Amino acid sequence: MVSPVRTIKSNVSMDEAGRMMLRYGLDGLLVAEGEDLVGVVSRRDIDQSSHHKLGHAKVSGFMSKPVICVSQDTPLSKIQELMVAEDIGRLPVLDENKKLVGLVSRRDVLNSLFGAQYARQENAAAQRRSSGDPHADAFSKAGRPNKNLSDKLAHVDSDTAWLCRTIGQTAQELGMSAYAVGGFVRDLLLDVPNFDLDYVIEGSAQKLAERLLELYPNRLTLAATHDRFQTATLVYRSESAAVADAGTIDDISVADISAVDIGSQQQVEREVDLSTARTEFYEFPAALPEVEASKLEQDLLRRDFTINALAVCVNPERFGDLTDHFNGLQDLERKIVRILHPFSFIEDPTRMVRAARFAGRLGFHLDAKTKEQARRASQMGIFDDLGGVRIKAELKMILESPQRLRALNLLAEQSGNLCYLDSHLEYGDGVRKTIRRAERLLGRYSVDEPWVVYLGALLSELPPARVPGVLERLMLTNHQKEVIESGLELHRFMPSSIGEMKRSELYEMLHGRAREALAIAAAAGQVGTDFRRSIKLYLEELADTKLDITGADLIASGFKPGPKIGEALKHVLAERLDGQVRGREQELQEALSYFK
Repeated sequence: MVSPVRTIKSNVSMDEAGRMMLRYGLDGLLVAEGEDLVGVVSRRDIDQSSHHKLGHAKVSGFMSKPVICVSQDTPLSKIQELMVAEDIGRLPVLDENKKLVGLVSRRDVLNSLFGAQYARQENAAAQRRSSGDPHADAFSKAGRPNKNLSDKLAHVDSDTAWLCRTIGQTAQELGMSAYAVGGFVRDLLLDVPNFDLDYVIEGSAQKLAERLLELYPNRLTLAATHDRFQTATLVYRSESAAVADAGTIDDISVADISAVDIGSQQQVEREVDLSTARTEFYEFPAALPEVEASKLEQDLLRRDFTINALAVCVNPERFGDLTDHFNGLQDLERKIVRILHPFSFIEDPTRMVRAARFAGRLGFHLDAKTKEQARRASQMGIFDDLGGVRIKAELKMILESPQRLRALNLLAEQSGNLCYLDSHLEYGDGVRKTIRRAERLLGRYSVDEPWVVYLGALLSELPPARVPGVLERLMLTNHQKEVIESGLELHRFMPSSIGEMKRSELYEMLHGRAREALAIAAAAGQVGTDFRRSIKLYLEELADTKLDITGADLIASGFKPGPKIGEALKHVLAERLDGQVRGREQELQEALSYFK
């Protein structure tokens, strides 16, 4: 145990904390207020703050908390267990009065349990790991729970199994290591089908792709490559009915699978992404990253959440071995969505939207640190320079999800309100009720773009003058903008006398508007009002009303083609809507009388 322990206050700057670490050769500092420990700040936190020009920011904004501590009488076995479970290299030691008296390190534990020689070996291995040596993992394999997922991989569909084993075998022959990563691994552990396959390659993903195309030209074709990111996308083909009929929890996997009937079988096509293991650097918040080849651990560190930073080796010699550097497995068991580091939201603000989406879809919750960092990032205005296309993509997936309300609630909880869309957007009970009404409406009436209806409902209480700005920022199509603005305007200016309108008058007012616009207007209206009843009447009865006669019938009766033909048909339609005429003969007589 080291004693005394250097600490800093939470109100000092990150730059000052970095200078103290440099001065005393430390890689982390405890943050204290008086005798109370309130957080921990690491060297990586300091480096990230400097890179993002946030060195002036207070330590309180980036420190990790709460601080996990031990007492002077805590058994070494318990200390070792905590270090492994929480991936902590040092633990503060408190006396019976909760006063800080020292710091116990991983090396102290190893030295006490296994002797100084083992501790020195582990220390050397840790140094080799930091330099990128993939074989220097003595402590990881000795101390972390090892899990192999071969049993779960044995139950995936035949196409996924073929891809995993083929990619792994080919990578091994080339002296590379291949890992299935991300959502596929997460859902494998959750026993949920997922056909969105991403592989990280320690080596060259593009060289591996080239070899796979040589070996399996009938099964694999090249879809795209990206030299900057050293990635390759392959299209896999097989004859299988199972994949085409299966579902997935991921958002994009269904879109990556298409099926074409071939006799009694289906030709299945799936996109498979191969990526070279890389690390990413963000020049400024919300920027596109600069990339550099790296090892698996660094590649996983660039991901959004711990539950998506899991990897399974598919090389034959280590097939099924799970890599879990950031306790993602534990977070899955605890049903937690947790970011990997305090700068996660600053580097990529869309992760805030994604965190809410994942938590809503999976039925998970956000851990306290993640929520706090999200609120702090929002207050920094991180969305100001973020492109609207990226926000729209994430928001669209939320609005298309059956768990949209839970996800939106979590998103609003992170940022106080949905400030990433507009600072004036209030997300309260009124908006939530409007979205619920929209859900019930779309359960009865089909529309081409349901998510546009939900977006209109989300914006229903935003000051009208600010709506166009939001739609423009999200870079919606002209049609989508028109639909939302039309629906909201229809609700605002619906005449109070609508309940007294004749059916033909109601038809005239609503005809030609997109069904999405009508759904937005109806959702924004109160249940049981003449307004909603009128829209319901139009959608269920009036919208599809057709005459039994045509202009050709009138011309055949001796009338000259021209504008008056259209006027006559419009008149007859109004009469039919109002119940004044029925059937072809009455319609024809009414048209003839119109000409007289």
